[in-house]
Amino acid sequence: MTLDTPVPVLQNQSELAELIALYRDRKPKRTLEVGTYHGGTLYHWLRHAPRGATVVSVDSYTVPGVDNRHLY
Repeated sequence: MTLDTPVPVLQNQSELAELIALYRDRKPKRTLEVGTYHGGTLYHWLRHAPRGATVVSVDSYTVPGVDNRHLY
């Protein structure tokens, strides 16, 4: 599995690959990510979410001049 994204992924790549594999196997209907930062992990939650799933991102962090929402 490739972890390439249009936004930075700051997690350990091998740990994230294992987590995404679990996520894909379990197909959760709801996902909450607390602490999104640039959105690298959020990108994968959205990309691999089952049809009809709800993915919510909560973060108070903002990067001045950076808005990645159009990438999702």
